[in-house]
Amino acid sequence: MRDPTPEEHVEIIRALESMQPSPPLGSSEMIRWARYAKILEVAQNQLIIAQDSLPDYLYLVLSGQLRAIGNSGGRLQVLNYHNAPAFVGECGVVHHTTRTASVEAVSDAKLACWSMEDVTRLLRANEAMRAHLKRTYALYLEHARQQFPGKQWDETVVFRSRKHVVQLLSALILPLAMFSIGLFLWLVLSSVWILSSFFIGVMLAGLACGAYGYFDWANDEYIVTSKRVIHIERLLLYGEERDEAPLVRIQDVTVTTTNLLQRLLDYSDMRIKTAGAGTIIFSGMPHAERVRELIFKERDREYERRAAEDRMVIRSTLQQSIATALSRRNFELKTTTTQWQLNGTQPGLDVIHISRLPFLIRYFYPRQRILEGDKITWRKHWVVLARKIIPPLLLLNGSLAALMLLLLYMPQTWYFKVVIPLVIGAFIWYLFRYDEWYRDVYIIHGNRIIDIVSSGFRLRGERRREGTFDAVQNVTYNIPSFWHRLVNMGDVVIETAGTEQTFAFNSVFNPSKVQQEVFDRWNAYHEDRRRREQEEQRRRWAEWFSEYHVLQSQMD
Repeated sequence: MRDPTPEEHVEIIRALESMQPSPPLGSSEMIRWARYAKILEVAQNQLIIAQDSLPDYLYLVLSGQLRAIGNSGGRLQVLNYHNAPAFVGECGVVHHTTRTASVEAVSDAKLACWSMEDVTRLLRANEAMRAHLKRTYALYLEHARQQFPGKQWDETVVFRSRKHVVQLLSALILPLAMFSIGLFLWLVLSSVWILSSFFIGVMLAGLACGAYGYFDWANDEYIVTSKRVIHIERLLLYGEERDEAPLVRIQDVTVTTTNLLQRLLDYSDMRIKTAGAGTIIFSGMPHAERVRELIFKERDREYERRAAEDRMVIRSTLQQSIATALSRRNFELKTTTTQWQLNGTQPGLDVIHISRLPFLIRYFYPRQRILEGDKITWRKHWVVLARKIIPPLLLLNGSLAALMLLLLYMPQTWYFKVVIPLVIGAFIWYLFRYDEWYRDVYIIHGNRIIDIVSSGFRLRGERRREGTFDAVQNVTYNIPSFWHRLVNMGDVVIETAGTEQTFAFNSVFNPSKVQQEVFDRWNAYHEDRRRREQEEQRRRWAEWFSEYHVLQSQMD
Protein backbone atom coordinates (compact mmCIF):
# COMPACT_ATOMS: atom_id res chain seq x y z
CA MET A 1 0.00 0.00 0.00
CA ARG A 2 1.39 3.38 -1.01
CA ASP A 3 0.50 7.04 -1.45
CA PRO A 4 -1.13 7.92 -4.77
CA THR A 5 0.68 9.93 -7.44
CA PRO A 6 -0.87 13.19 -8.72
CA GLU A 7 -2.18 11.28 -11.75
CA GLU A 8 -3.78 8.70 -9.44
CA HIS A 9 -5.42 11.50 -7.43
CA VAL A 10 -7.10 12.59 -10.66
CA GLU A 11 -7.99 8.94 -11.40
CA ILE A 12 -9.73 8.59 -8.02
CA ILE A 13 -11.72 11.80 -8.56
CA ARG A 14 -12.82 10.67 -12.03
CA ALA A 15 -13.83 7.29 -10.64
CA LEU A 16 -16.01 8.97 -8.01
CA GLU A 17 -17.55 11.23 -10.67
CA SER A 18 -18.39 8.33 -13.01
CA MET A 19 -20.00 6.05 -10.42
CA GLN A 20 -23.62 5.02 -10.94
CA PRO A 21 -25.58 5.91 -8.89
CA SER A 22 -23.57 9.06 -8.24
CA PRO A 23 -22.30 9.55 -4.67
CA PRO A 24 -23.47 12.75 -2.91
CA LEU A 25 -20.07 14.42 -3.09
CA GLY A 26 -19.23 17.88 -4.34
CA SER A 27 -16.00 18.70 -6.15
CA SER A 28 -14.22 19.82 -3.00
CA GLU A 29 -15.35 16.70 -1.12
CA MET A 30 -14.09 14.44 -3.90
CA ILE A 31 -10.71 16.15 -3.71
CA ARG A 32 -10.73 15.59 0.05
CA TRP A 33 -11.55 11.89 -0.37
CA ALA A 34 -8.74 11.54 -2.94
CA ARG A 35 -6.30 13.26 -0.55
CA TYR A 36 -6.99 10.69 2.21
CA ALA A 37 -6.77 7.67 -0.15
CA LYS A 38 -4.00 5.10 -0.42
CA ILE A 39 -3.29 2.88 -3.44
CA LEU A 40 -3.26 -0.90 -3.26
CA GLU A 41 -2.26 -3.02 -6.26
CA VAL A 42 -3.32 -6.65 -6.07
CA ALA A 43 -2.49 -9.64 -8.24
CA GLN A 44 -4.97 -12.08 -9.69
CA ASN A 45 -6.49 -14.49 -7.12
CA GLN A 46 -5.09 -12.43 -4.23
CA LEU A 47 -7.35 -12.32 -1.16
CA ILE A 48 -8.30 -8.76 -0.22
CA ILE A 49 -10.98 -9.29 2.44
CA ALA A 50 -11.41 -12.42 4.57
CA GLN A 51 -14.90 -13.37 5.70
CA ASP A 52 -15.62 -12.80 9.43
CA SER A 53 -12.56 -10.54 9.78
CA LEU A 54 -12.78 -7.10 11.37
CA PRO A 55 -13.22 -4.16 8.97
CA ASP A 56 -10.05 -2.19 8.35
CA TYR A 57 -10.40 -0.45 4.97
CA LEU A 58 -13.00 0.79 2.49
CA TYR A 59 -11.97 0.04 -1.10
CA LEU A 60 -12.76 1.64 -4.44
CA VAL A 61 -12.00 -0.37 -7.58
CA LEU A 62 -10.05 1.78 -10.04
CA SER A 63 -9.20 -0.97 -12.53
CA GLY A 64 -9.56 -4.72 -12.78
CA GLN A 65 -12.30 -6.91 -11.36
CA LEU A 66 -13.05 -8.37 -7.92
CA ARG A 67 -15.58 -10.89 -6.68
CA ALA A 68 -17.24 -11.40 -3.32
CA ILE A 69 -17.67 -15.02 -2.19
CA GLY A 70 -19.82 -16.14 0.73
CA ASN A 71 -22.35 -18.68 1.90
CA SER A 72 -25.78 -18.57 0.29
CA GLY A 73 -28.32 -21.17 1.30
CA GLY A 74 -25.65 -23.31 2.96
CA ARG A 75 -23.32 -23.48 -0.06
CA LEU A 76 -20.43 -21.46 -1.45
CA GLN A 77 -21.65 -18.81 -3.89
CA VAL A 78 -20.23 -15.81 -5.73
CA LEU A 79 -22.36 -12.99 -4.33
CA ASN A 80 -21.23 -10.16 -6.61
CA TYR A 81 -18.65 -9.12 -9.17
CA HIS A 82 -17.19 -5.65 -8.60
CA ASN A 83 -15.96 -3.74 -11.64
CA ALA A 84 -14.42 -0.27 -11.80
CA PRO A 85 -15.63 2.05 -10.42
CA ALA A 86 -17.30 0.43 -7.41
CA PHE A 87 -17.01 0.54 -3.62
CA VAL A 88 -16.10 -2.72 -1.86
CA GLY A 89 -16.25 -3.50 1.85
CA GLU A 90 -18.80 -0.81 2.71
CA CYS A 91 -20.95 -3.08 4.93
CA GLY A 92 -18.40 -3.66 7.69
CA VAL A 93 -17.17 -0.06 7.53
CA VAL A 94 -20.62 1.55 7.77
CA HIS A 95 -22.31 -0.90 10.13
CA HIS A 96 -19.15 -1.71 12.20
CA THR A 97 -19.67 -5.47 11.84
CA THR A 98 -17.39 -8.29 10.77
CA ARG A 99 -16.96 -8.95 7.08
CA THR A 100 -19.94 -10.83 5.60
CA ALA A 101 -17.99 -12.24 2.61
CA SER A 102 -14.51 -12.82 1.27
CA VAL A 103 -13.28 -10.68 -1.62
CA GLU A 104 -10.58 -11.73 -4.06
CA ALA A 105 -9.14 -10.34 -7.29
CA VAL A 106 -10.43 -11.93 -10.49
CA SER A 107 -7.75 -10.07 -12.44
CA ASP A 108 -4.84 -7.79 -11.58
CA ALA A 109 -6.49 -4.76 -10.01
CA LYS A 110 -5.73 -1.34 -8.60
CA LEU A 111 -7.72 -0.10 -5.60
CA ALA A 112 -8.06 3.15 -3.72
CA CYS A 113 -8.25 2.51 0.05
CA TRP A 114 -9.37 4.47 3.08
CA SER A 115 -8.62 3.33 6.62
CA MET A 116 -11.40 3.00 9.19
CA GLU A 117 -10.19 6.13 10.95
CA ASP A 118 -10.21 8.19 7.73
CA VAL A 119 -13.58 6.81 6.58
CA THR A 120 -15.15 7.62 9.95
CA ARG A 121 -13.83 11.16 9.72
CA LEU A 122 -15.04 11.62 6.13
CA LEU A 123 -18.49 10.15 6.78
CA ARG A 124 -18.97 12.20 9.91
CA ALA A 125 -18.62 15.28 7.72
CA ASN A 126 -21.12 13.94 5.15
CA GLU A 127 -23.95 11.77 6.49
CA ALA A 128 -25.50 11.63 3.01
CA MET A 129 -22.46 9.65 1.88
CA ARG A 130 -23.03 7.19 4.72
CA ALA A 131 -26.62 6.70 3.51
CA HIS A 132 -25.31 6.25 -0.06
CA LEU A 133 -22.96 3.46 1.05
CA LYS A 134 -25.82 1.75 2.91
CA ARG A 135 -27.98 1.90 -0.24
CA THR A 136 -25.08 0.52 -2.28
CA TYR A 137 -24.73 -2.44 0.07
CA ALA A 138 -28.50 -3.02 0.02
CA LEU A 139 -28.37 -3.12 -3.79
CA TYR A 140 -25.48 -5.63 -3.70
CA LEU A 141 -27.43 -7.73 -1.21
CA GLU A 142 -30.54 -7.68 -3.39
CA HIS A 143 -28.57 -8.96 -6.39
CA ALA A 144 -26.83 -11.61 -4.28
CA ARG A 145 -30.15 -13.00 -3.01
CA GLN A 146 -31.63 -13.39 -6.49
CA GLN A 147 -32.21 -17.08 -7.20
CA PHE A 148 -33.52 -19.05 -10.17
CA PRO A 149 -33.52 -22.76 -11.14
CA GLY A 150 -30.08 -23.89 -12.29
CA LYS A 151 -28.09 -20.95 -10.91
CA GLN A 152 -24.37 -21.79 -10.86
CA TRP A 153 -22.04 -21.13 -7.95
CA ASP A 154 -20.05 -18.43 -9.80
CA GLU A 155 -23.07 -16.73 -11.36
CA THR A 156 -24.84 -13.58 -10.25
CA VAL A 157 -28.12 -12.05 -11.42
CA VAL A 158 -27.51 -8.68 -13.07
CA PHE A 159 -30.98 -7.91 -14.39
CA ARG A 160 -34.37 -9.55 -13.92
CA SER A 161 -37.67 -8.35 -15.33
CA ARG A 162 -41.11 -9.28 -16.57
CA LYS A 163 -42.81 -7.98 -19.68
CA HIS A 164 -43.85 -4.33 -19.62
CA VAL A 165 -47.03 -3.58 -17.70
CA VAL A 166 -48.65 -2.48 -20.98
CA GLN A 167 -48.58 -6.13 -22.03
CA LEU A 168 -50.59 -6.91 -18.91
CA LEU A 169 -53.09 -4.13 -19.60
CA SER A 170 -53.60 -5.32 -23.18
CA ALA A 171 -54.31 -8.84 -21.86
CA LEU A 172 -56.87 -7.42 -19.39
CA ILE A 173 -58.89 -5.33 -21.86
CA LEU A 174 -61.20 -8.14 -22.94
CA PRO A 175 -61.75 -9.56 -19.40
CA LEU A 176 -62.47 -6.07 -18.05
CA ALA A 177 -64.92 -5.44 -20.89
CA MET A 178 -66.68 -8.76 -20.19
CA PHE A 179 -66.89 -8.02 -16.47
CA SER A 180 -68.09 -4.41 -16.99
CA ILE A 181 -70.77 -5.32 -19.55
CA GLY A 182 -71.93 -8.26 -17.44
CA LEU A 183 -72.13 -6.09 -14.33
CA PHE A 184 -74.03 -3.32 -16.12
CA LEU A 185 -76.57 -5.68 -17.68
CA TRP A 186 -76.97 -7.55 -14.39
CA LEU A 187 -77.79 -4.30 -12.59
CA VAL A 188 -80.27 -3.28 -15.33
CA LEU A 189 -81.94 -6.68 -15.81
CA SER A 190 -81.53 -8.18 -12.34
CA SER A 191 -85.30 -8.75 -12.11
CA VAL A 192 -85.14 -11.38 -14.87
CA TRP A 193 -83.71 -14.41 -13.08
CA ILE A 194 -82.49 -16.33 -16.13
CA LEU A 195 -80.75 -13.29 -17.66
CA SER A 196 -79.22 -12.25 -14.34
CA SER A 197 -77.72 -15.73 -13.90
CA PHE A 198 -76.28 -15.52 -17.41
CA PHE A 199 -74.74 -12.10 -16.73
CA ILE A 200 -73.25 -13.34 -13.44
CA GLY A 201 -71.62 -16.13 -15.48
CA VAL A 202 -70.22 -13.52 -17.89
CA MET A 203 -68.74 -11.57 -14.97
CA LEU A 204 -67.16 -14.69 -13.49
CA ALA A 205 -65.75 -15.62 -16.91
CA GLY A 206 -64.26 -12.13 -17.18
CA LEU A 207 -62.68 -12.45 -13.74
CA ALA A 208 -61.28 -15.88 -14.62
CA CYS A 209 -59.81 -14.60 -17.91
CA GLY A 210 -58.34 -11.59 -16.10
CA ALA A 211 -56.74 -13.79 -13.45
CA TYR A 212 -55.31 -16.05 -16.17
CA GLY A 213 -53.90 -13.03 -18.03
CA TYR A 214 -52.31 -11.64 -14.87
CA PHE A 215 -50.65 -14.88 -13.80
CA ASP A 216 -49.48 -15.54 -17.36
CA TRP A 217 -47.83 -12.10 -17.38
CA ALA A 218 -46.39 -12.46 -13.85
CA ASN A 219 -44.85 -15.91 -14.51
CA ASP A 220 -42.77 -14.91 -17.56
CA GLU A 221 -39.21 -13.87 -16.73
CA TYR A 222 -36.26 -12.34 -18.54
CA ILE A 223 -32.95 -12.83 -16.72
CA VAL A 224 -29.47 -11.52 -17.49
CA THR A 225 -26.70 -13.00 -15.37
CA SER A 226 -22.93 -12.63 -15.30
CA LYS A 227 -22.72 -15.71 -17.59
CA ARG A 228 -25.87 -15.99 -19.74
CA VAL A 229 -29.27 -14.69 -20.79
CA ILE A 230 -32.40 -16.69 -19.92
CA HIS A 231 -36.04 -16.53 -20.99
CA ILE A 232 -38.48 -18.56 -18.88
CA GLU A 233 -41.99 -18.78 -20.35
CA ARG A 234 -44.54 -20.23 -17.93
CA LEU A 235 -48.08 -20.78 -19.18
CA LEU A 236 -50.67 -21.07 -16.42
CA LEU A 237 -52.51 -24.41 -16.52
CA TYR A 238 -50.51 -25.31 -19.61
CA GLY A 239 -46.76 -25.67 -19.36
CA GLU A 240 -43.31 -24.12 -19.24
CA GLU A 241 -40.48 -23.41 -21.67
CA ARG A 242 -36.95 -22.17 -21.11
CA ASP A 243 -34.45 -20.64 -23.56
CA GLU A 244 -30.93 -19.57 -22.65
CA ALA A 245 -27.52 -18.83 -24.15
CA PRO A 246 -24.04 -18.03 -22.75
CA LEU A 247 -22.99 -14.39 -22.98
CA VAL A 248 -19.84 -15.26 -24.93
CA ARG A 249 -21.99 -16.75 -27.71
CA ILE A 250 -24.03 -13.58 -28.23
CA GLN A 251 -23.31 -12.01 -31.61
CA ASP A 252 -25.93 -9.30 -31.94
CA VAL A 253 -28.83 -7.77 -30.00
CA THR A 254 -31.56 -6.09 -32.05
CA VAL A 255 -34.10 -3.79 -30.40
CA THR A 256 -37.31 -3.25 -32.40
CA THR A 257 -39.81 -0.48 -31.63
CA THR A 258 -42.88 -0.67 -33.85
CA ASN A 259 -45.11 2.21 -32.72
CA LEU A 260 -45.25 5.52 -30.89
CA LEU A 261 -46.68 3.97 -27.71
CA GLN A 262 -43.60 1.78 -27.31
CA ARG A 263 -41.37 4.84 -27.66
CA LEU A 264 -43.35 6.86 -25.12
CA LEU A 265 -43.50 4.05 -22.54
CA ASP A 266 -39.94 2.80 -23.23
CA TYR A 267 -40.50 -0.85 -24.08
CA SER A 268 -39.49 -2.85 -27.14
CA ASP A 269 -38.88 -6.33 -28.49
CA MET A 270 -35.34 -7.71 -28.29
CA ARG A 271 -33.87 -10.40 -30.54
CA ILE A 272 -30.65 -11.87 -29.16
CA LYS A 273 -28.78 -13.64 -31.95
CA THR A 274 -26.18 -16.15 -30.79
CA ALA A 275 -23.51 -18.35 -32.34
CA GLY A 276 -24.72 -21.93 -32.15
CA ALA A 277 -27.58 -21.31 -29.69
CA GLY A 278 -30.30 -19.92 -31.93
CA THR A 279 -32.19 -16.68 -31.34
CA ILE A 280 -33.69 -15.72 -27.98
CA ILE A 281 -36.57 -13.24 -28.00
CA PHE A 282 -37.39 -10.88 -25.15
CA SER A 283 -40.86 -9.60 -26.09
CA GLY A 284 -42.18 -6.42 -24.49
CA MET A 285 -38.92 -5.74 -22.65
CA PRO A 286 -38.96 -2.54 -20.54
CA HIS A 287 -35.90 -0.27 -20.93
CA ALA A 288 -34.70 -2.44 -23.82
CA GLU A 289 -31.88 -0.10 -24.89
CA ARG A 290 -30.44 -0.10 -21.37
CA VAL A 291 -30.72 -3.88 -21.17
CA ARG A 292 -28.93 -4.24 -24.49
CA GLU A 293 -26.03 -2.13 -23.23
CA LEU A 294 -26.03 -4.15 -20.02
CA ILE A 295 -25.80 -7.43 -21.97
CA PHE A 296 -22.81 -6.20 -23.98
CA LYS A 297 -21.16 -4.82 -20.85
CA GLU A 298 -21.57 -8.15 -19.02
CA ARG A 299 -20.29 -10.00 -22.08
CA ASP A 300 -17.15 -7.82 -22.06
CA ARG A 301 -16.69 -8.53 -18.35
CA GLU A 302 -16.99 -12.27 -18.98
CA TYR A 303 -14.34 -11.94 -21.70
CA GLU A 304 -12.19 -10.04 -19.19
CA ARG A 305 -12.52 -12.87 -16.66
CA ARG A 306 -11.56 -15.39 -19.32
CA ALA A 307 -8.59 -13.28 -20.42
CA ALA A 308 -7.42 -13.00 -16.80
CA GLU A 309 -7.66 -16.76 -16.43
CA ASP A 310 -5.69 -17.21 -19.66
CA ARG A 311 -2.98 -14.83 -18.45
CA MET A 312 -2.68 -16.77 -15.21
CA VAL A 313 -2.28 -20.04 -17.09
CA ILE A 314 0.29 -18.47 -19.45
CA ARG A 315 2.26 -17.14 -16.49
CA SER A 316 2.19 -20.50 -14.74
CA THR A 317 3.09 -22.40 -17.91
CA LEU A 318 6.03 -20.13 -18.65
CA GLN A 319 7.36 -20.39 -15.09
CA GLN A 320 7.15 -24.18 -15.15
CA SER A 321 8.63 -24.45 -18.64
CA ILE A 322 11.57 -22.13 -17.98
CA ALA A 323 12.33 -23.79 -14.63
CA THR A 324 12.22 -27.21 -16.23
CA ALA A 325 14.42 -26.13 -19.13
CA LEU A 326 17.03 -24.77 -16.74
CA SER A 327 17.06 -27.82 -14.49
CA ARG A 328 16.85 -30.53 -17.14
CA ARG A 329 17.87 -30.57 -20.78
CA ASN A 330 15.88 -33.67 -21.57
CA PHE A 331 13.10 -31.68 -23.23
CA GLU A 332 11.26 -34.64 -24.72
CA LEU A 333 10.55 -36.06 -21.27
CA LYS A 334 9.22 -32.67 -20.13
CA THR A 335 7.03 -32.34 -23.21
CA THR A 336 5.52 -35.77 -22.64
CA THR A 337 4.84 -34.98 -18.99
CA THR A 338 3.32 -31.57 -19.78
CA GLN A 339 1.11 -33.02 -22.50
CA TRP A 340 -0.10 -35.74 -20.15
CA GLN A 341 -0.92 -33.14 -17.48
CA LEU A 342 -2.70 -30.88 -19.96
CA ASN A 343 -4.88 -33.70 -21.17
CA GLY A 344 -6.15 -34.02 -17.59
CA THR A 345 -6.26 -37.83 -17.70
CA GLN A 346 -4.19 -40.63 -16.29
CA PRO A 347 -3.77 -43.86 -18.26
CA GLY A 348 -5.64 -46.74 -16.73
CA LEU A 349 -7.68 -44.62 -14.32
CA ASP A 350 -11.34 -44.40 -15.26
CA VAL A 351 -13.46 -44.32 -12.13
CA ILE A 352 -17.06 -45.39 -12.70
CA HIS A 353 -19.38 -45.98 -9.78
CA ILE A 354 -21.51 -49.03 -10.50
CA SER A 355 -24.44 -49.95 -8.33
CA ARG A 356 -23.89 -52.99 -6.12
CA LEU A 357 -27.59 -53.79 -5.88
CA PRO A 358 -28.61 -57.21 -7.22
CA PHE A 359 -29.68 -57.20 -10.85
CA LEU A 360 -33.34 -58.05 -10.19
CA ILE A 361 -33.68 -55.21 -7.67
CA ARG A 362 -32.06 -52.77 -10.09
CA TYR A 363 -34.25 -54.09 -12.90
CA PHE A 364 -37.63 -53.98 -11.18
CA TYR A 365 -36.90 -50.90 -9.06
CA PRO A 366 -35.03 -48.65 -11.52
CA ARG A 367 -34.08 -45.04 -10.96
CA GLN A 368 -35.19 -42.40 -13.43
CA ARG A 369 -31.76 -40.77 -13.25
CA ILE A 370 -28.49 -42.73 -12.93
CA LEU A 371 -25.08 -41.09 -12.56
CA GLU A 372 -22.02 -43.25 -13.31
CA GLY A 373 -18.82 -41.22 -13.58
CA ASP A 374 -19.26 -38.83 -16.52
CA LYS A 375 -22.30 -40.74 -17.77
CA ILE A 376 -25.89 -39.74 -16.95
CA THR A 377 -28.82 -41.94 -17.92
CA TRP A 378 -32.45 -40.83 -17.85
CA ARG A 379 -35.54 -42.94 -18.29
CA LYS A 380 -38.99 -41.73 -19.17
CA HIS A 381 -41.40 -40.59 -16.48
CA TRP A 382 -43.19 -43.17 -14.34
CA VAL A 383 -46.46 -41.97 -15.89
CA VAL A 384 -45.25 -43.39 -19.21
CA LEU A 385 -44.47 -46.66 -17.45
CA ALA A 386 -47.95 -46.69 -15.87
CA ARG A 387 -49.62 -46.20 -19.25
CA LYS A 388 -47.67 -49.14 -20.63
CA ILE A 389 -48.16 -51.67 -17.82
CA ILE A 390 -51.68 -50.90 -16.54
CA PRO A 391 -53.47 -52.96 -19.27
CA PRO A 392 -51.35 -56.12 -18.76
CA LEU A 393 -51.48 -55.67 -14.96
CA LEU A 394 -55.28 -55.48 -15.05
CA LEU A 395 -55.41 -58.63 -17.15
CA LEU A 396 -52.84 -60.34 -14.91
CA ASN A 397 -54.66 -59.46 -11.69
CA GLY A 398 -58.03 -60.43 -13.13
CA SER A 399 -56.78 -63.79 -14.40
CA LEU A 400 -55.01 -64.49 -11.09
CA ALA A 401 -58.19 -63.70 -9.17
CA ALA A 402 -60.18 -66.00 -11.46
CA LEU A 403 -57.62 -68.77 -11.06
CA MET A 404 -57.70 -68.54 -7.26
CA LEU A 405 -61.50 -68.63 -7.19
CA LEU A 406 -61.56 -71.67 -9.46
CA LEU A 407 -58.98 -73.50 -7.34
CA LEU A 408 -60.87 -72.70 -4.12
CA TYR A 409 -64.44 -73.39 -5.20
CA MET A 410 -64.24 -75.57 -8.34
CA PRO A 411 -60.96 -77.47 -8.09
CA GLN A 412 -62.31 -80.51 -9.98
CA THR A 413 -63.26 -78.56 -13.13
CA TRP A 414 -61.09 -78.06 -16.18
CA TYR A 415 -61.66 -74.28 -16.34
CA PHE A 416 -58.45 -73.45 -14.46
CA LYS A 417 -56.48 -75.14 -17.26
CA VAL A 418 -57.74 -72.41 -19.57
CA VAL A 419 -56.98 -69.63 -17.09
CA ILE A 420 -53.36 -70.70 -16.41
CA PRO A 421 -52.19 -69.89 -19.99
CA LEU A 422 -54.03 -66.58 -19.68
CA VAL A 423 -52.05 -65.78 -16.47
CA ILE A 424 -48.78 -66.72 -18.14
CA GLY A 425 -49.63 -64.69 -21.23
CA ALA A 426 -50.58 -61.64 -19.16
CA PHE A 427 -47.32 -61.90 -17.19
CA ILE A 428 -45.26 -62.15 -20.38
CA TRP A 429 -47.15 -59.16 -21.82
CA TYR A 430 -46.39 -57.20 -18.63
CA LEU A 431 -42.67 -58.12 -18.79
CA PHE A 432 -42.53 -57.18 -22.46
CA ARG A 433 -44.12 -53.76 -21.87
CA TYR A 434 -42.02 -53.11 -18.78
CA ASP A 435 -38.77 -54.06 -20.54
CA GLU A 436 -39.70 -51.77 -23.42
CA TRP A 437 -39.88 -48.84 -20.97
CA TYR A 438 -36.73 -49.98 -19.12
CA ARG A 439 -34.58 -50.03 -22.28
CA ASP A 440 -35.89 -46.70 -23.64
CA VAL A 441 -33.18 -44.39 -22.25
CA TYR A 442 -31.46 -41.07 -22.90
CA ILE A 443 -27.74 -40.87 -22.16
CA ILE A 444 -25.11 -38.13 -21.92
CA HIS A 445 -21.68 -39.77 -21.85
CA GLY A 446 -18.71 -37.43 -22.09
CA ASN A 447 -19.41 -35.31 -25.16
CA ARG A 448 -21.83 -37.84 -26.67
CA ILE A 449 -25.63 -37.65 -26.77
CA ILE A 450 -27.33 -41.05 -27.05
CA ASP A 451 -31.01 -41.77 -27.65
CA ILE A 452 -32.01 -45.45 -27.44
CA VAL A 453 -35.46 -46.62 -28.50
CA SER A 454 -35.92 -50.33 -27.95
CA SER A 455 -38.64 -52.96 -28.07
CA GLY A 456 -39.18 -55.38 -25.22
CA PHE A 457 -36.15 -57.67 -24.87
CA ARG A 458 -35.06 -56.27 -28.28
CA LEU A 459 -37.33 -58.82 -29.98
CA ARG A 460 -38.39 -56.27 -32.56
CA GLY A 461 -35.04 -54.55 -32.72
CA GLU A 462 -33.51 -51.40 -31.26
CA ARG A 463 -32.68 -47.97 -32.63
CA ARG A 464 -29.66 -46.15 -31.23
CA ARG A 465 -28.93 -42.59 -32.32
CA GLU A 466 -25.77 -40.74 -31.28
CA GLY A 467 -24.42 -37.25 -31.68
CA THR A 468 -21.81 -35.04 -30.07
CA PHE A 469 -21.82 -31.66 -28.37
CA ASP A 470 -19.93 -30.22 -31.36
CA ALA A 471 -23.17 -30.11 -33.38
CA VAL A 472 -25.43 -28.83 -30.56
CA GLN A 473 -26.78 -25.31 -31.00
CA ASN A 474 -29.24 -24.94 -28.13
CA VAL A 475 -30.89 -26.86 -25.30
CA THR A 476 -34.47 -26.03 -24.29
CA TYR A 477 -37.29 -27.72 -22.44
CA ASN A 478 -41.05 -27.71 -22.72
CA ILE A 479 -43.79 -28.70 -20.29
CA PRO A 480 -46.72 -29.04 -22.70
CA SER A 481 -49.75 -28.93 -20.39
CA PHE A 482 -51.11 -28.40 -16.91
CA TRP A 483 -51.26 -32.16 -16.29
CA HIS A 484 -47.62 -32.51 -17.30
CA ARG A 485 -46.68 -29.74 -14.88
CA LEU A 486 -48.71 -31.46 -12.13
CA VAL A 487 -46.47 -34.56 -12.36
CA ASN A 488 -43.36 -32.55 -13.38
CA MET A 489 -43.02 -34.21 -16.80
CA GLY A 490 -41.85 -32.62 -20.05
CA ASP A 491 -39.59 -32.75 -23.09
CA VAL A 492 -35.98 -31.61 -23.41
CA VAL A 493 -35.06 -30.57 -26.96
CA ILE A 494 -31.41 -30.54 -28.05
CA GLU A 495 -31.16 -28.58 -31.29
CA THR A 496 -28.30 -29.63 -33.57
CA ALA A 497 -26.71 -28.29 -36.76
CA GLY A 498 -26.08 -30.40 -39.82
CA THR A 499 -28.43 -33.23 -38.84
CA GLU A 500 -31.86 -34.13 -40.08
CA GLN A 501 -33.60 -33.74 -36.77
CA THR A 502 -33.03 -32.65 -33.20
CA PHE A 503 -32.54 -34.89 -30.20
CA ALA A 504 -35.68 -34.99 -28.07
CA PHE A 505 -35.67 -36.42 -24.55
CA ASN A 506 -39.42 -36.93 -24.38
CA SER A 507 -41.51 -37.36 -21.22
CA VAL A 508 -38.67 -37.09 -18.70
CA PHE A 509 -39.10 -36.34 -15.01
CA ASN A 510 -38.15 -32.80 -13.91
CA PRO A 511 -37.33 -31.49 -17.41
CA SER A 512 -35.93 -28.19 -16.11
CA LYS A 513 -33.22 -30.04 -14.18
CA VAL A 514 -32.48 -32.35 -17.12
CA GLN A 515 -32.18 -29.33 -19.42
CA GLN A 516 -29.87 -27.60 -16.98
CA GLU A 517 -27.63 -30.67 -16.66
CA VAL A 518 -27.38 -31.06 -20.44
CA PHE A 519 -26.80 -27.31 -20.90
CA ASP A 520 -24.09 -27.23 -18.21
CA ARG A 521 -22.29 -30.24 -19.74
CA TRP A 522 -22.56 -28.76 -23.23
CA ASN A 523 -21.15 -25.45 -22.00
CA ALA A 524 -18.43 -27.19 -19.95
CA TYR A 525 -17.44 -29.27 -22.99
CA HIS A 526 -16.90 -26.18 -25.14
CA GLU A 527 -15.04 -24.45 -22.29
CA ASP A 528 -12.81 -27.50 -21.85
CA ARG A 529 -12.13 -27.72 -25.58
CA ARG A 530 -11.27 -24.02 -25.67
CA ARG A 531 -8.89 -24.45 -22.74
CA ARG A 532 -7.22 -27.48 -24.31
CA GLU A 533 -6.63 -25.62 -27.57
CA GLN A 534 -5.25 -22.60 -25.74
CA GLU A 535 -3.10 -24.73 -23.45
CA GLU A 536 -1.59 -26.50 -26.44
CA GLN A 537 -0.83 -23.15 -28.01
CA ARG A 538 0.67 -21.87 -24.75
CA ARG A 539 2.74 -25.01 -24.37
CA ARG A 540 4.30 -24.46 -27.77
CA TRP A 541 5.04 -20.84 -27.01
CA ALA A 542 6.46 -21.83 -23.62
CA GLU A 543 8.84 -24.24 -25.33
CA TRP A 544 10.05 -21.46 -27.59
CA PHE A 545 10.53 -19.01 -24.69
CA SER A 546 12.25 -21.59 -22.51
CA GLU A 547 14.70 -22.50 -25.27
CA TYR A 548 15.28 -18.81 -25.91
CA HIS A 549 15.93 -18.27 -22.19
CA VAL A 550 18.41 -21.18 -22.07
CA LEU A 551 20.27 -20.00 -25.19
CA GLN A 552 20.43 -16.46 -23.84
CA SER A 553 21.79 -17.69 -20.49
CA GLN A 554 24.44 -19.76 -22.33
CA MET A 555 25.49 -16.75 -24.39
CA ASP A 556 25.78 -14.64 -21.24
